[in-house]
Amino acid sequence: MPYLPIAKCEISGFGNSSKTSVVLVLFILLVIVLATFSPVSTLPAGTPVIETGSRNFTIVNNTSLGFFMYRLTGDWAQYPSDYTLRPGGGSTTVYVKTSGYSGRAAIVDSYFYAYDPRFGIDPDTAGLVRVSMLYYPGGVGPPRTQFERVEITRPPISPINYLISGLTLTFNNQ
Repeated sequence: MPYLPIAKCEISGFGNSSKTSVVLVLFILLVIVLATFSPVSTLPAGTPVIETGSRNFTIVNNTSLGFFMYRLTGDWAQYPSDYTLRPGGGSTTVYVKTSGYSGRAAIVDSYFYAYDPRFGIDPDTAGLVRVSMLYYPGGVGPPRTQFERVEITRPPISPINYLISGLTLTFNNQ
């Protein structure tokens, strides 16, 4: 019977590199398996995705002016439904994050130019409006969801006022 040498195969490396290689291969296989068998959400195009942890604040423009949201800061859950509020009824919804942590408030500030739509937006002359929205889940005080502040920091060419009803803020001509 012929002699067959038995070969020994090893993964060589420095220190624990062979263990690291095995872990890396197993991780790659796990990613491939998860990507293959995990369900994929297929929403129709244009469907708004609303984060489950959000409160919706509506801002309505019933003035003769155009409103343009040029800045949004704070704890917003997703982009607003619209940045341009047309005269005579244009509106947007701002989504404020809610938190499961008692005592942590979420505040979103939305900044608008109020301008005459016949001439377009001129940031140097347009009215400036700031709207602050608050969600507070409670903790130290009672829970609150409200418009915290409405400031007309630079009046537009036509005087305006506003009315708050629940989570809807409506701007009107004076």
